[in-house]
Amino acid sequence: MNPINAKLKKTSGIILVITRIVGAVLLLITAYATYMTFSYANSGSSRNPVNLIALAVQDGIRLLTVIAALFIASSLLKSIKRDYTPFTAKNVKRLKLIALLVAAMEPFNIIFGLASKLFYSTIPTDSEEPAAYIISTHSGGLFIAIGLIVFCIALVFDYGAKLQQQSDETL
Repeated sequence: MNPINAKLKKTSGIILVITRIVGAVLLLITAYATYMTFSYANSGSSRNPVNLIALAVQDGIRLLTVIAALFIASSLLKSIKRDYTPFTAKNVKRLKLIALLVAAMEPFNIIFGLASKLFYSTIPTDSEEPAAYIISTHSGGLFIAIGLIVFCIALVFDYGAKLQQQSDETL
């Protein structure tokens, strides 16, 4: 094995472990936050439980999307560590799926923000709680830009896979 492949396999192995740890931590955070939100909503608090549940759903969808992207990235890294080349059709599909998940975060945030503004403008609230409890967050297209960058990397991997296939057929 040449030194470049050895370094690639070692690095992907290290990043794989980090990715799995981050995914597990995010999954635990999601479960804990959901539990706390529902237990707080059922505790008889003066806050509107619908607001808390809607917040839990919004944050849960965001975190589950990130966890899904990390799971796919973990599969990608495992493949890079195991196979003799990172340039495979499966890795191209994985990168494209990660790009789609990341890019979908921005429209989701915008749509959920607009829906929450419409929804909360019709709910009467008490004086302690603002009408728009859920904060609409979007990052000015950052997620779309990152998704496009990952998609471009997927296209480079696709080209590399085709070159790898030609090289394998030549030998």
